[in-house]
Amino acid sequence: MENKKEYGKFQWFLFVIFIPLVFTLTLTAVILSMAGVDVGKTAIDAISAAGGTKNSEQDEKPSSPASSERLKNAEDENGELTKQLSIQEQEIDAMENDVLLKEKKIAGLTKEVEDLKAQLDAASSAQSGQKDITKLYEDMSSSKAAEILPLLGEEDAMKILQTMKDAQVTDILEKMTPEEAAMYTGKLADNKGGE
Repeated sequence: MENKKEYGKFQWFLFVIFIPLVFTLTLTAVILSMAGVDVGKTAIDAISAAGGTKNSEQDEKPSSPASSERLKNAEDENGELTKQLSIQEQEIDAMENDVLLKEKKIAGLTKEVEDLKAQLDAASSAQSGQKDITKLYEDMSSSKAAEILPLLGEEDAMKILQTMKDAQVTDILEKMTPEEAAMYTGKLADNKGGE
């Protein structure tokens, strides 16, 4: 009877635990391999990790041709991307230099515009000042203007005479001495001919 009990326990272990466990593991391995998982490598890695040792045979094996081809393709793609990145960095540097040159040119043109505005303002204020002086001489009697203009100096007198109306200039020249009138008439004629 004792033999029968032991035999019963062994059968129970075989049918209840061992056979279902083997069946489950086999079914799992088939499903995982159909899903694209390398079951053998995963099992060896798991056993190595559990045992704390590495499989030296696995380390010595060269990688499969498919994985080496993928590695080569990845390296080629990496090299191509590195080249593209280098080209793009060069283009960015060139664009930054172009922007700096254009900014310098804009700064120079801005300064030139400001200088021209300042010159225009100075000329405009000089013209308005000249008009004010001319207005003063226009309001003056022609005999009084004929006395004062020769005392100013030729250049200042010419500026005033050139901005006055022709009728007033004629009246002033009539009141001047003949030498002064001849001199201013000649200068007025030269300036009118130069324009």
